[in-house]
Amino acid sequence: MLKKLFNIMALVMAVIIVTPEVEAKRFGGGKSWGKSQPTFKKQPSQQLNQQQSPNSGATNTARRPNMMGGLLGGLLAGGLFAALLGGGAFEGLQMMDILLFALIAFVAVRFLRGLNQQKAAAMNHASATGYPGPQQQNQWQQGGFASASQLASAEQQDIPFNPPAGFDRVAFLDGARGHFDTLQRAWNDNNLSLMQEYLSIDLYNALTEERRSYGSQEINSKVLFVDAELVRADHSMLNAEVSVKFTGRIRDEVSGEESELNEVWHLERRLDQDNAPWLIVGIEA
Repeated sequence: MLKKLFNIMALVMAVIIVTPEVEAKRFGGGKSWGKSQPTFKKQPSQQLNQQQSPNSGATNTARRPNMMGGLLGGLLAGGLFAALLGGGAFEGLQMMDILLFALIAFVAVRFLRGLNQQKAAAMNHASATGYPGPQQQNQWQQGGFASASQLASAEQQDIPFNPPAGFDRVAFLDGARGHFDTLQRAWNDNNLSLMQEYLSIDLYNALTEERRSYGSQEINSKVLFVDAELVRADHSMLNAEVSVKFTGRIRDEVSGEESELNEVWHLERRLDQDNAPWLIVGIEA
């Protein structure tokens, strides 16, 4: 009985060790690229419109990972399992015993992943300090924009929140959500020409190399839902800068795994050129 219990624990540990933490291969590879800027943890208003994309309801009906497929893949990859099997360590075990071991291993893996996600969420929450105070929020809600010096008094770095004249925040964020999905589909399809329309030259060159590193590997990641917040804005006579924070969820349609979205895109636009586009110059994941 003791030997059988030891074999069960060995099998569970083998599955946990060799089962990879798969994440959706999202645009940019989930890494940071290009320029970075200090930003607010949250846009300076509690009453700004927070919308989700039309397919936001897909999360409730999302296809879950294939349980047995993931388990069998982990078992086959486990050298320890092969050694135990070849050495007769599971002699006398019935099929139901093996299925029980697999179920235990699956529960253990999911439990550990849940702990990691909770830890990451707790760290993000703990770091979210120093939001703008009521005075700055009232100025935004009344149609004005807080200056850099006013926002700095809210116990934050001197982060500007000064969009250029005529900036339509609602329309801009609606477009940003759509562009996030468009770029993810371009990333899936290796459509470099479409990506180039949205990226600065330096960022395009870097992301092109990253995309090529996947080789012939199939990429099919779907944005389940995404929300956008304006967390920095500034401008001069020649240039405008904004930073948009994206949060949401994405699913790898190949593996069935889902992962959280939490990254900031930095964009710039030339104001001395008519109809100049907003270009992404940096990504912070």
